[in-house]
Amino acid sequence: MNIPIALHRSSADSELRIHWDDSVEQCIELVPAGVILQVLNLQGYGVQRAFDDGHDHGIFPWEYLRGLR
Repeated sequence: MNIPIALHRSSADSELRIHWDDSVEQCIELVPAGVILQVLNLQGYGVQRAFDDGHDHGIFPWEYLRGLR
């Protein structure tokens, strides 16, 4: 399984850049319109997002994120 070697959150663009161990760079939109991302909580197998509207449930596994285009 590919794992991320670096993460960069762009608050201006509401996106997450993931650099994977196979040299692939991926950009994922993190935030729906009208909501502010407050924090990313890194977990051993993925990442959890917490928003200003109180929503903070669910962890997105690395494998799932890697499959997004």
